[in-house]
Amino acid sequence: MKFALVSLQFEETATGGGGVHVKNICEQFLKEGHTVTLISIHTEKTLIKAQLQDWYVPFSIQNRENLSVVRFLIDRDISQPYVGEKNVELNRIERFADAVIKWIKMKHNEFDIINLHGHHILPGLMAKELKSMGIKIVSHIHSLESTFVSQKGESLGSFNATQEVLTKLRKWEGMSQFADFIIVNSPTVRDEFQEILNGQNVKVDKVADKIKLISSGCNEDFLISDEEIMQKLSQFPETIKLVTFCRIDPSKGIEYSINGAKAAARLCSHKLCLFVVGIPASDEYLKRIYSELYEMPDNLNIKFKLLNAISPPDEKKEILDDTHIYILPTLKEPFVCLS
Repeated sequence: MKFALVSLQFEETATGGGGVHVKNICEQFLKEGHTVTLISIHTEKTLIKAQLQDWYVPFSIQNRENLSVVRFLIDRDISQPYVGEKNVELNRIERFADAVIKWIKMKHNEFDIINLHGHHILPGLMAKELKSMGIKIVSHIHSLESTFVSQKGESLGSFNATQEVLTKLRKWEGMSQFADFIIVNSPTVRDEFQEILNGQNVKVDKVADKIKLISSGCNEDFLISDEEIMQKLSQFPETIKLVTFCRIDPSKGIEYSINGAKAAARLCSHKLCLFVVGIPASDEYLKRIYSELYEMPDNLNIKFKLLNAISPPDEKKEILDDTHIYILPTLKEPFVCLS
């Protein structure tokens, strides 16, 4: 079959688990003998070797056997897809979606299934606009951003947002209803999506059968045996090292890891060190995280390792192997254990 996968995050433009998820899906389709066109965005990194073609929006195509990587140049001089104030970011994503919709409609005979990945505009607005093509549309909802920017939330990601922004986000998120299948990664995201539909007077019963719960799962490369775990924990370390390793954004609740470490240190006589590792979503969110570093127990140290790209497997293993406790960094996704 011929698949089109649309995602802002792929390889050089990946900023977190969403990019890893898309890469894994792409590789699985290729292993099964399918043809994949991966449609993404250009950033500073991807433009270095790109050969742009003139069109409505300049784009490049890189062919790799059964995989074609198509990237659109929406903005120059951006380090990652989400930089800038919220309105700037949303405007960029909307312009990207507009270009991709036009391009796919021009190439509609080349695809059997279109997979849309993201938070709002891509799985939502694009599903609605592509519905009339007669091609199967699968919307993967990685997160519902309006549930984090709401002023009613408790997490640090619940920053003040104008009613106009919230209304737009919810409208786009609700448009995922037009897909043939809607993939959510946790029961919480499923329930929140249905609440959004209820708020838009959509009959949820007519959509419920299309909603499928598929968690992202565990990366088997980083699982270790019971024997290795026991060996690692057989001696008490001088400092107990904890790690939260993820894209540093509001959906992960980094502040809960920090406050949890502070609470643990107050109950513990041993030295603790929490490492926060990942790509920051924005300077604004980092400032909010740093604001949690007050009234620190004497036996706790918190260190940040800020990245600008997804770590290769060897680097991930090095980071994880040097710690004792991994704190799951997510507010919405379930923990999946493979035995």
